[in-house]
Amino acid sequence: MIVTFKVCFCCSRSFKEKKRQPPGSIKRLFEAYSRNGKMSSDDLLRFVSEVQGEEHAGMDYVQDIFNSVKHHNVFHIHGFVHLNAFYRYLFSDTNSPLPLSRQVHHDMKAPLAHYFVYTGHNSYLTGNQVNSRSSVEPIVQSLRKGVKVIELDLWPNPSGNAAEVRHGGTLTSHEDLQKCLNAIKENAFHVSDYPVIVTLEDHLPPNLQGKVAKMLTRTFRGMLFRFDSESCKHFPSPEELKKKILISTKPPKEYLESQVIQSSRRTPVDRTTSWSGTTNMSWRGEKKIPEEEEESEAVGYRDLIAIHAGNCKSGLEDCLRDDPEKPRRISVNEQWVENVVRTRGSDVVRFTQRNLVRIYPKGTRVDSSNYDPHVGWTHGAQMVAFNMQGHGKQLWIMQGMFRANGGCGYVKKPRILLDTQRLFDPCKSLPIKTTLKVKIFTGEGWDLDFPQTHFDQYSPPDFFVKIGIAGVPRDTVSYRTETAVDQWFPIWKQEFLFQLSVPELALVWFRVQDYDNDTHNDFAGQTCLPLPELKSGIRAVRLHDRAGKPYKNSRLLVSFYFDPPCTFLKITMEEQGTLDIVIVGAGISGLSTAVGLHRLGIRSMVLESSDKLRATGFAFTTWFNAWKAMEALGVSQHVRDLHDLLQGWVVGHISPGNPSKEMLFPKSEEYESRCVQRKVLLEALADELPQGTIRFSSKVVHIELSGYYKMVHLSDGTILKTKVLVGCDGVNSVVGKWLGFKNPATTSRLAIRGLTHFPQGHGFGKKFFQFYGNGVRSGFIPCDHNTVYWFLTHTCTELDEETSPETIKEFVLNKIKDLPDNIKSVVETTDLDSMVMSRLKYRPPWELLWANIAKDNVCVAGDALHPMTPDIGQGGCSAMEDGVILARCLGEAIKAKGETGECYKRIEQGLKKYAGERKWRSIDLITTAYTVGFIQQSTGKWMNLLRDKFLSSFLSRLLLKKSHFDCGSLVPT
Repeated sequence: MIVTFKVCFCCSRSFKEKKRQPPGSIKRLFEAYSRNGKMSSDDLLRFVSEVQGEEHAGMDYVQDIFNSVKHHNVFHIHGFVHLNAFYRYLFSDTNSPLPLSRQVHHDMKAPLAHYFVYTGHNSYLTGNQVNSRSSVEPIVQSLRKGVKVIELDLWPNPSGNAAEVRHGGTLTSHEDLQKCLNAIKENAFHVSDYPVIVTLEDHLPPNLQGKVAKMLTRTFRGMLFRFDSESCKHFPSPEELKKKILISTKPPKEYLESQVIQSSRRTPVDRTTSWSGTTNMSWRGEKKIPEEEEESEAVGYRDLIAIHAGNCKSGLEDCLRDDPEKPRRISVNEQWVENVVRTRGSDVVRFTQRNLVRIYPKGTRVDSSNYDPHVGWTHGAQMVAFNMQGHGKQLWIMQGMFRANGGCGYVKKPRILLDTQRLFDPCKSLPIKTTLKVKIFTGEGWDLDFPQTHFDQYSPPDFFVKIGIAGVPRDTVSYRTETAVDQWFPIWKQEFLFQLSVPELALVWFRVQDYDNDTHNDFAGQTCLPLPELKSGIRAVRLHDRAGKPYKNSRLLVSFYFDPPCTFLKITMEEQGTLDIVIVGAGISGLSTAVGLHRLGIRSMVLESSDKLRATGFAFTTWFNAWKAMEALGVSQHVRDLHDLLQGWVVGHISPGNPSKEMLFPKSEEYESRCVQRKVLLEALADELPQGTIRFSSKVVHIELSGYYKMVHLSDGTILKTKVLVGCDGVNSVVGKWLGFKNPATTSRLAIRGLTHFPQGHGFGKKFFQFYGNGVRSGFIPCDHNTVYWFLTHTCTELDEETSPETIKEFVLNKIKDLPDNIKSVVETTDLDSMVMSRLKYRPPWELLWANIAKDNVCVAGDALHPMTPDIGQGGCSAMEDGVILARCLGEAIKAKGETGECYKRIEQGLKKYAGERKWRSIDLITTAYTVGFIQQSTGKWMNLLRDKFLSSFLSRLLLKKSHFDCGSLVPT
């Protein structure tokens, strides 16, 4: 392909552009893991395991790769991957050098002083420190990027009757304090639920402090955390402070004392106006406030300060004095830190093990530039405050550090900074722990993100890459590649070695530039990655602009390898101790089990692979057994209040001309039936659990033995050690496969489900409408006055998972075309994203006769145990039965004290008891559901006659009979 550039008016230059194709090294790698130019699923699995270091990857992982890039037409042909498809995968976001999951995986239960916190400086400024505009916009942007410490400078307004936010003594504009507080409230937990700290640089008199106290209380209400640091030896943990806002500033007493000192030294100059033209400290003028009023105003303000702040104006010894009875925060500038750490670095590290240190930029940085954050981090400083509106390498390093731990704004300090016995000194030369090998292959995407003449007016760009390590002084080094001349798709093939003594605190950074001989090199992208989370292998490194926003297409293809491998990359939960119970799956059975255990005083951890609660299927019908389970779990009344009690059934043929039959339920608890929305039930169960019980975006990839315990490996590298492992992870259960379960059998039937909302009411009353015939079974069930759940099951081969929602909807309407218009309107008005289709699966009942429902300290429940067809409406109901019975059996075993071996034996016996109770119940329900479905959807003439004339009432009674099961209470009788 020829690319032409205009030169002057009549001339042009032409360049032969290289194609976007894999470099030779990638081609050779593909050949090594493929046969005849094609890579099978097994070959791809071998590649991700051996080259990418995904040791615990399985076929599910490979399938995720296929699914993530299947929109590329070239990706796979009949289950095989060819070279171009393989190259597309390498450059895709799926192949990120950081964990794809935005899941928090550090221990968040340590004191606040054990974390680096994403901290802003003068968070209200839009530009420089002299004359830029103050606004709520940078506050909102910072919080939405994960910043967790917001700074506001408070000054009296010109009339002295209210507080305003501005950078005092400058020409910057002011912003309304209430607007700033509202912005914080609305955006504080956009990225994560971990606490937001508001640091107030307070220049207010007591009367305005009182007004601010009322404003803070009125705005934040229950979010506001009040913490008496006078009576606590440690700060609370981020886990304890979830959804809380903490105020940090100097107590009013310090302000009043400082004003007494200042007033004694005041000269006429002190009473002049500041740069912004406002009268400075006008409250000390004509209208003096009585001392009693000053004190009462100050007390209300003081009570809201969760973290007391101080400065280092006294001697160094006093500044770094660690009071074992009272943690505190000190605020120092970058120059103070640089001077102190030259001789007292270990003392700073000791101080930050219990106390908070906030570092702010020196006053001469009027352009809002930033300093090297590693000076603070390597000495344990938690709050390295940055001007987020500034750009440059230091800000990119800050952004890179807080890409760790799911980007939640809190990063746990490495152990070397928390060791109280051997204090860490960054200035000392330490032995090399590992060598990072980085090879830069190629890059692409600039032709899509930039205009043709953005870099060079008369030729394609000349790209080179600068790469370096940011860390302790011993590890800090940088290199650059050769320049790829006149290429939009440069190939470098250069490898760099970085010897690291403290990899726990290191980040690797990249900056791409276009080389210019006679002017400054043009910026072409940057990124910074935290080494403790860096994945080995060949990875697609996505580039960002100067402000840190990712480009849509520009990427580098880079390989990372550690020699020897770094054990710090695997984050285990052993620091928190062994977990009692890990439950895989936050569905109905998983949450029911967790709530049951919680009611018995037993803490569990629930792992959910998605990033939120999943309400697949929208709703389900609940019967007597479900309500007994919900009563045991303590959520029955809440769920009842939100769903209508069904009064009976209306059953009819799907074709016209056949009369419908109606059956009313007796007014008895044995006939209580409601159509419950899964989302409502799951949220009700989740609300019963302590914060932090459910860990989202946590996909289990491997399970291994470790003595009496199980080690659960997650896709992000986390390893959990647990006494009990419970699989509630659905029909494709990872835990079930570990126990030896086969994949569920797939039927020829499809289920299509939907949920429709009628703002003015649906008008169906409170009855379950069901229609069958011609191979179809369809139902329409009111959940409440406004919501109707509907389903249709059908023996079908013309639809598959790739079918569009529009086609699925058309298919359903065609099957129910003879039903009344008000019934059809339910499907017609259903939003396309409120429908779901799936192939029905079930566990062959004979498999449960010899299967290991429980083995050692591992078991399964819910769909992982007994997937069944929906024909008797017992899938969700029986899952809650499982949860109550399993919690009861485990509760007896866990609560008893004893040696590890004895505890293990009790757990094993408890799970065997659970398996014994659930085996025959599961076999009965699976068999009955399959049989009822076969009868109801049969298209045979004689079977239709038998069903319509004789079996319909029998099937209704059978359904009710199977629901008459009481799982009992949580406490054994």
